Amino acid sequence: MTKFAPKFIQLGIIQSIVVGFSLLMLILLVVTGLHLSGLKKFHHYFDTYQQASTLARAIATVDKEISDLQRHILTFSRADRLNNIDEIKGHHRLIIAEINSIVSESAGYNEAVPEQINKMLALVVGLEEKIESLQSQQQSRTEIIYGQLDSVYTELDSLVNEFFISNNKNGRAVAADALWLIKTDVTNFSVLSTRYFNKHESSVKSKVLSSIREAQDRLKTIQSLPGGNENKEIILRIENKLEQAKNIFNQAVQADRSYSFLINVVLAGETAEISVLSDSLRIEYLARLEELIVTTDQQISYLQKIAVVSSLLGTIFAIAIALQISRNIRRPLQSITTTFSQLASGEHVSEIPEAERSDEIGRLASAADIFRQTNVRTHQLLAQTEDFSFKLQQREIDLKLAVQKAEAANLAKSQFLANMSHELRTPMNAILGMLSLLKRTGLKPKQADYADKTSSAARLLLSILNDILDLSKAEAGKMELYLIEFNLDSLVADISDILSTYIGAKPVVLLFDIGNDVPRYLFGDPLRLQQILINLGGNAIKFTEQGSVVISVQQNVITADRVNITFTIKDSGIGIAPEHQKKIFSGFTQAEGDITRRFGGTGLGLAISKNLVELMGGTLSLQSQVGFGSVFSFSIDIPRLSDSQIETYKLNQRLETQEHTAARLTGLHILLAEDNIINQQIAVEVLEAEGAKVSVANNGQEAIEYLIQHSRPEQSSHVDLILMDLQMPVMDGITATQKIRAELKLSTVPIIAMTANAMASDRDACLRAGMNDHIGKPFDAQHLIQIICQYTGQCDVANNQTVAQVAPSPAMSSEERAATHTQDAICLQDAIARMGGNQSMYLKLLPRFMQQLDELPNRLQTLAAAADMVTFSRELHSLKGSSAMMGASAFSNEIATIEKLLKHDPQHPDAQQLVAKAFELIAQCSADFAAVAATFAAESA
Repeated sequence: MTKFAPKFIQLGIIQSIVVGFSLLMLILLVVTGLHLSGLKKFHHYFDTYQQASTLARAIATVDKEISDLQRHILTFSRADRLNNIDEIKGHHRLIIAEINSIVSESAGYNEAVPEQINKMLALVVGLEEKIESLQSQQQSRTEIIYGQLDSVYTELDSLVNEFFISNNKNGRAVAADALWLIKTDVTNFSVLSTRYFNKHESSVKSKVLSSIREAQDRLKTIQSLPGGNENKEIILRIENKLEQAKNIFNQAVQADRSYSFLINVVLAGETAEISVLSDSLRIEYLARLEELIVTTDQQISYLQKIAVVSSLLGTIFAIAIALQISRNIRRPLQSITTTFSQLASGEHVSEIPEAERSDEIGRLASAADIFRQTNVRTHQLLAQTEDFSFKLQQREIDLKLAVQKAEAANLAKSQFLANMSHELRTPMNAILGMLSLLKRTGLKPKQADYADKTSSAARLLLSILNDILDLSKAEAGKMELYLIEFNLDSLVADISDILSTYIGAKPVVLLFDIGNDVPRYLFGDPLRLQQILINLGGNAIKFTEQGSVVISVQQNVITADRVNITFTIKDSGIGIAPEHQKKIFSGFTQAEGDITRRFGGTGLGLAISKNLVELMGGTLSLQSQVGFGSVFSFSIDIPRLSDSQIETYKLNQRLETQEHTAARLTGLHILLAEDNIINQQIAVEVLEAEGAKVSVANNGQEAIEYLIQHSRPEQSSHVDLILMDLQMPVMDGITATQKIRAELKLSTVPIIAMTANAMASDRDACLRAGMNDHIGKPFDAQHLIQIICQYTGQCDVANNQTVAQVAPSPAMSSEERAATHTQDAICLQDAIARMGGNQSMYLKLLPRFMQQLDELPNRLQTLAAAADMVTFSRELHSLKGSSAMMGASAFSNEIATIEKLLKHDPQHPDAQQLVAKAFELIAQCSADFAAVAATFAAESA
């Protein structure tokens, strides 16, 4: 062993593992062999125990069945049920089957059948004949007791009753008393005989016979009475029947004794003997089973000791081998691992341990030596890398700061452009509006020319502002598409008209190449698509001195619902140098500096077009060569219209383009439910100007009463459409609509909401109440007429005339001064436009509205003093709508804010401040409209 250990220690890792694994397997085989040997013995004892247990259970079953048989036999004498014999037979057959099973199982286990089993089987088989005799005797006993004996009693009772009847006819009182006693004796005979056979009391038997004798004696007494010979015949019949009853009772007693003897003596004795045999056999088997249990427990204890000892010895040997292998592997590995750790941490290692070995450990030591040599070179490289990394981090920091500054500058630029374009668009729209009004004042030719040129310059400036706003939207990611149905041919025609004006006198030809297979009816954003093509086409015309500009539209791929179309704009202009082709898509940038000086422009068109194309899912590409022109192209997927959608679109276009002089609402009867006088007059005049008949209700209750008064027998409405304000006194529009639908059963008449509440939740509330649509205040007259046409089908009657024929009002040169005086507070142009351009209507409504402003503060003061914020907010709601219709949009918005706060929270903590603010706003608005009225008055004077 001392010689083997050093050699074992010098084994390599794999060799050590193989040798150790082999020794462990050998130990495992030895321990397993011992366990299997013990397990085999255990199985033998266990099988023997199972056999004995099975026989013991079978003996116990037989014992139980014998006890049940005894119980049924003993109860058989007390139970006259016919099915009780079937239970006895069933137990008898089951006992025979169980005993035969024990015999067959004993033979299967190669065991001798005990003598008690054979004897018990013979006794059980012998019971079969007695059980059959038991059934016949039971039937005989039952026939005598419950058949013949009951029959005799019935006949006796009948004869006594017959005797009673005969005696009553003759009126013999003494004989009647004797007959009652005889009837009692007969009844006692029946009752006592039944009691005897149920309880077997010997004293009862003598009472039965005594009742018969007493009845016989009383019959003789009756016969000896005077006149007794007259009943001799029936007395003789009763005596014979009593004698017969006595004989039958004696036969029943004899049958009952034989039956009881068979049960209580014969069957009970034999079953008791069988039970004794069964008990002795059960005791014998239980003793044997206990002996086997003790033997099996001893064997199990022995096997457990063997298993524990063998397992313990095997474990000790296994641990010893594992420790030896671990020592042989762990020690050199630990040494090598420590060396690698030192090398990894940068420590200096002069000598590598285990380097002389030729096994796996030796190869690891060689690798450690190579790592040691490499470590020296790595330290040198690390020093150089750290220096380079420091410089790189500094550059990254500088780059991040530069990027952040650039992003901040770009964001500031976009915000500035958006804000400035919005700020400039407002006065530009005012300038264009005032110029439009100026042209209508009867200018001199020279003045008209100046106005036209000023208007053109303003539109050009507005176009530039729109481009700046579009660019800022695109850079901010807020640009959106507005998808509608459109006709490609109409779009191309509009582009052709616009671009033709760009050519002027230049020798340039504008051509369009539209593929025949390109679908004409599409679904997209035609205005943005037109903007792209006009930008690209306009640039092509601008940079082409002579030659041609070709706009091509070609189909690539088409499916049932979509089409991919390529748009190409090709020119023969100056071209773009390769080094400038990328930067031209940036805002405010052109190819070269002198381009701006020669051709002008802001450089926004291409940047906006690029963003719009990408928003549509395409990419704007460029192919160009200096002196040979440029080609811009992009491909996008556009949904196409189905045949039914195309027909609908054509019909709508046809209806929109047809113009007739007849008013659009001629023949319609409209009910207007509105509490504000100003809004009433505006709506009435606009609708009557279009030929409609208008009935006015000041609240929802009046509207319902009007509909009831003008109802038709067929439950249809007298009016064609109802315009319903939401917030009204007495009854609001929501409640009125619900009653119209539910109580008046007017489900077909269209109801359109007219309210200053423009939130989506307000629209949803209108639709839930049963309204058909929703129009916000201030409403546009043309939009209102279109909605009415849509829900009444009047568009088909009036052919959708687009402008009501209202007599033009006299021109007013003071309008410009009035608009300038109050341009921040009142927009006359928008207000007059909402009234269909009817300036006279505005002048007619202005005094009424001013009167409303003068009267309103007193009503509001009363409501504020009463803290009735609900009615206060309703008054503000009415003022909000009418002031917006009159052009005071800013005032209307501020009033709407106060109304909303007071409506949703009447106990608002700042209610007093809000009320004061409302009075201040009303006073300012009244002053603004007074200035407008004064200006109009000065002009008319």
